[in-house]
Amino acid sequence: MSTLISHTDPDRKNIPHIDAVLTVSCPAKRGLVARISGFLVDHECYISEMHQYDDEDNQLFFTRIQFRSD
Repeated sequence: MSTLISHTDPDRKNIPHIDAVLTVSCPAKRGLVARISGFLVDHECYISEMHQYDDEDNQLFFTRIQFRSD
């Protein structure tokens, strides 16, 4: 994954609004969309756009996710 969200303020009072794009390429396997979107939700992010592609011949997964944290 190309973006890491990290913070130490549990109330998010001092966390700025973040707009970001996450791109992922990895071996294809079940549950990737759920795991990636779940990670973003767990970090209080809103997914505004998501595209994915599976290269079944080479068993690769690609996704591009535009998201923001509030």
